[in-house]
Amino acid sequence: YSSKFDNNENVEIKQISNNHSFFHTQWITEFLELKIDLEFPIKDFEEIIINHLIKRLSLIIHLSYNTKVDFLSGVIHDSNDKYLAKTEILISSIDMAYSHSFLIKWPQIKKVSFEQTVKWFFEKGLHTDGVSKTKSQRAVNAFSYLFSNLKEKETSELFWTMVGIESLLAEGRNSIINQIKTKTSLILGEPKEFKKKLDKLYNYRSRFVHGDIDFPAKFSSDFEIFEKEYWDYLQFASSILIALIKELINSEKHEFNFQYRLLE
Repeated sequence: YSSKFDNNENVEIKQISNNHSFFHTQWITEFLELKIDLEFPIKDFEEIIINHLIKRLSLIIHLSYNTKVDFLSGVIHDSNDKYLAKTEILISSIDMAYSHSFLIKWPQIKKVSFEQTVKWFFEKGLHTDGVSKTKSQRAVNAFSYLFSNLKEKETSELFWTMVGIESLLAEGRNSIINQIKTKTSLILGEPKEFKKKLDKLYNYRSRFVHGDIDFPAKFSSDFEIFEKEYWDYLQFASSILIALIKELINSEKHEFNFQYRLLE
């Protein structure tokens, strides 16, 4: 953690993590100020419009950089410094997906540039408004549900993450788990030590969706026992979804195409 009083803290923490494997970390918290200047006047709905811009920016940032960027509350004011409104908090737990991937060494999440992601969005006709029309759009829309405003607990993130994965890899309704296992191995490489975790992930997802797992009420404070298993599977699934979308961006593809062939 860095309070950003000066850069010495960052240097010291990185030095500690490099010298001691038991304290190894790749994530240093920094607080940066973001200033957004609009080139067009806004007469009404300033708060809604600015928050919408921030959400779209956050989506592209998180599909580009292998880290997470949370947005704290900001102030909206006009050119005369007149206060108009505040922006919303927008956070995610995507950093846990990266730490999980780093821990089990699968999947390897490729890096893409911000420019690559923006180009991919425009060339593939993607958007964050309206209903999805393609597989990649469904995956991106599902990914957008991994962000929240910190006001309440959210237990639907695993559902949306699995929707995103299946929208890219599944065809029809038969043998979904076998399709996912085969296709993720073809695209992301085969996990060496965690082959059975995909089976466990789908078993957990199936039990959860069909009401076979006990879970707390939405307004409950008793999330600790439930979250331990839930978050482990959410981190695993999120890392797969992120890796798949970045594969599409890197290869400049709209979707993954598979073909069955008869060997001679």
